[in-house]
Amino acid sequence: RFPKGTPDKDSWVDWLKIYGPWKEAGFRTNVCVQWHERDVPAKNWTDPKKQAYAYGHAFARYFGSKGQNLVESIEIGNEPGTNYDDAVYHAVFENMARGVRAADPKMKILTCTTNVEGDKYSKPLAPFVKHKNLFDVISVHQYSMIEGWPTWERVYPEHPTVPYLNVIQNVIDFRNKHLPGKEIWLTEFGYDASTKPATGTGTFAKWKDVDDDAQARYIVRSFLLFAAMDIDRAYLFFFDDNDEPSFHASSGITRKFQPKMSYYAMRHLYQTLGEYRFSKVLMKEAEKAYAYEFVSGKDVRERIVVAWSPTDNKTAESKQTIKLPGKPISAVRMPMEDGDAPTVDVSDYKAGKLTLSIDGSPVYIRVRVP
Repeated sequence: RFPKGTPDKDSWVDWLKIYGPWKEAGFRTNVCVQWHERDVPAKNWTDPKKQAYAYGHAFARYFGSKGQNLVESIEIGNEPGTNYDDAVYHAVFENMARGVRAADPKMKILTCTTNVEGDKYSKPLAPFVKHKNLFDVISVHQYSMIEGWPTWERVYPEHPTVPYLNVIQNVIDFRNKHLPGKEIWLTEFGYDASTKPATGTGTFAKWKDVDDDAQARYIVRSFLLFAAMDIDRAYLFFFDDNDEPSFHASSGITRKFQPKMSYYAMRHLYQTLGEYRFSKVLMKEAEKAYAYEFVSGKDVRERIVVAWSPTDNKTAESKQTIKLPGKPISAVRMPMEDGDAPTVDVSDYKAGKLTLSIDGSPVYIRVRVP
């Protein structure tokens, strides 16, 4: 069933009123169909083959390219993990995917959240191999957490003991071996940043966040790190929050629709590297410096080298020498507020190498290759 007209105030959302304006504004909608043991117990699927097929078919027929043309992809399940029966989930996945394919072959189909081994929130990848003709994209969620409950403490993305990037790389390696050609989308990553302290009581009594400065640095550096990995998309969680001091409740780049530092940092990232593509790693030294080269899609002689210190946000800046593909034209440091980005001196360039001060905020160096 899908809503038409005014939604019922208790159980309906008129998705036409949500997705329609998004499309008009230039956004592309990728939907995740979510269920959980507490909301839709596995036992409630009395006939998964029939019920899941009907849902997938109706969804794709209504929202897909032959219907309202508002949705590009469907992720079947969000984080069923170990709390949802494997056999039931895969029966639902297989038949919902078949329904989607029959109604709209153009709509991309995603797995639920996966990793190679599976865990509380993710299904293992191996069982999806038998469904390889029924999906297009492998979905992954990953957070740079050094501890789960009770703090959910997050740390900088290059932290040497956190499996943040390793989990994603393991999925890439599995894909390359067993599911060649499938895209990989990181459909969730992010950092909580609130102005409020933990409550001191209840589930989130010991919850920890990062400050606004760290959130901005870690988000942008995560995007840069992902650019060097063989994944197709990375989606930040979340766009806005209500400044609540609890897990995932302050991950927005806006706070009650007022920009945080991360908003300006991400805006600058898109404006600067929007039509550039990752080329190569120029420097990668733990606790010292990373430098990545990006090439313009309009002129291959135009390059931007992004350099940063792969440490926490409180580390003092240091002098580093980076080999560049050409002479630097200018450089700016990632901004934390509205207005022009702070400029960085690039005069200390000799014999193809630039010496400059870097810290946890990436520096964007414009280079022209002869």
